[in-house]
Amino acid sequence: LKTEQPKLLYTIPTFQNPSGRTLSLTRREKLVELAKKHNFLIVADEVYHLLDLSGFENLTGLPLPKPFALFSDDSENVASINSFSKILAPGLRLGWVQAHENVLTKLTSSGLLDSGGGLNPFTSAIVHELVMAGDLSKNIALLKETYRARLQVMDTSLKAMLPQAEFTTPRGGFFYWVRLPNTDTGELRKKAKDFKVDIRQGTLFSAETGMQEYMRLCFAHYTEEDIREGVKRLEQLLSISPSS
Repeated sequence: LKTEQPKLLYTIPTFQNPSGRTLSLTRREKLVELAKKHNFLIVADEVYHLLDLSGFENLTGLPLPKPFALFSDDSENVASINSFSKILAPGLRLGWVQAHENVLTKLTSSGLLDSGGGLNPFTSAIVHELVMAGDLSKNIALLKETYRARLQVMDTSLKAMLPQAEFTTPRGGFFYWVRLPNTDTGELRKKAKDFKVDIRQGTLFSAETGMQEYMRLCFAHYTEEDIREGVKRLEQLLSISPSS
């Protein structure tokens, strides 16, 4: 029998959306080993890697596993992609790729990039100046300080107001992945608009309409007071919504 060989593996290895989980260094090394053995490409979407928010009492602050980008120097089987939209300005459709020279040559010689029309040269020039001036690093530091405070407020609010909720405190990124046992979060979301609050039900992140008891909450977009109020409204909603 002919064995099907993988061609590409896509992963969000750090502070994954929606789970907030991070792939260990051991697993990263094993994936690279398998990619070399079976000759497939790992596309590591590392847009959250620079948003490590550890530093408050519930988080360890242990070093993150090294990004996939650091495997790319000696491997043509790794391409690390990133975006300025998460660390500079939302909606800024500009990013970068770190990979082996041979991989980058294939990308830069493609028709999309060879013509110069796919690189967003005007925006690239602006971002280049910000990077060279040190403003990107300053912005990342500000984002980490802001998001860390918001993460802590959501963590405290969830534990105080939704004791039935099951979750692992994310160390970074944008999201909490919360399980509400015996609750259909799709039905919960339909009722949430009456309380002027919203969630993303787990089925939106499943290819097989699974994870019905899960919901994704974003702490990055909202102020600390908005987060407290939002969790309070969820508490009120759950108090009148029977389990499904």
